[in-house]
Amino acid sequence: MKHKLSYTLRGLLGACGCLGCLTGILNLMLIGCIVLTVLVGGLVAVRMRIPDAIYALRVAKFAWEMDRLYDRLPDQPMDITDGDMVIDNVYVQWGVVTNSRRLEQVIESVAPYYHREAAINPVRPRMGAFIPFAGSTSFELLGAASCAEDVFILNYQYINPFAHLFRRDDLLAVITHEIGHVQGVCYATGVNPSDVEAATQILTWEILAAMSADGNKYAIKPFVGELRDAALSWVRAVLRQQGHDDWYRWFVLRFIYTTAEEQSRAQRGWRYWDRIGDRLDDIIISYGMRPWYYMHNALGAQDLRTDRSWFKYPNASGTIRLDDLAWVLSHLHKIEQIAEEKSLE
Repeated sequence: MKHKLSYTLRGLLGACGCLGCLTGILNLMLIGCIVLTVLVGGLVAVRMRIPDAIYALRVAKFAWEMDRLYDRLPDQPMDITDGDMVIDNVYVQWGVVTNSRRLEQVIESVAPYYHREAAINPVRPRMGAFIPFAGSTSFELLGAASCAEDVFILNYQYINPFAHLFRRDDLLAVITHEIGHVQGVCYATGVNPSDVEAATQILTWEILAAMSADGNKYAIKPFVGELRDAALSWVRAVLRQQGHDDWYRWFVLRFIYTTAEEQSRAQRGWRYWDRIGDRLDDIIISYGMRPWYYMHNALGAQDLRTDRSWFKYPNASGTIRLDDLAWVLSHLHKIEQIAEEKSLE
């Protein structure tokens, strides 16, 4: 699917400031490199229009700034591997069927936000559990949910100390996303599955933003990481459409994935997904590029930081106000301060 790039330049990335306001040698070096890559390469090689190239530059800069913030934030992984796991049995705690009491506590901390945010069909999940996913699914799927049954499952590798996902800090984002499906953002006949996942991403970001604003130390870093990854997905999708995924890889290896572990993990992922490229495009569009557009359209009509815009679900009646998302984006310095204070507790 080909997406138009002619969106207003005053929108989502207005919070990052104009080029003339950039200070510091590092910022100037970064902008110079991206200008050469996006503007010169884009205009000459793929004939990208100047406004679109400038927008792509701003998205890349936003991703870089969010990554810098992400790296500054203290690690706050959720430790839910406290020895209470039951492999062949389940608990029923407060009406929720689960195989981890800690997971049930997380559900009780997340689910009330859907009521406060007036989600489509605010409900508490009836079941949430960690399940081993078979074969390659263990690497490709982080979680899944059933709207009809009000249940969700998570990749067991998040709590397996010998696995690649163990204690990864995006677990709260995955849980929030799957609970979002339970609220009624579901697959249905005649509805584009990509729209369903994108809408759930928007809902996830709003909930994580609200939790961050409330001082939840476990929500802040996943929230920042989600927006960084969405911006990177937008950049990558645009460049892949033009046949220049190599430009994206050059950018992230020099400015985003700067440690040996990050670079090794990224390059291994590229080798894997290169074999199944069509599915990769679907993932990039559904979880990154399309929700980025939705957020831009909802918040960017006047300014990224407005709290007067609403997002309408694509597959059900109802809207959600993105006020917490807008507030956090305009107070990232305060969110960083909260994270630092909480790390000392």
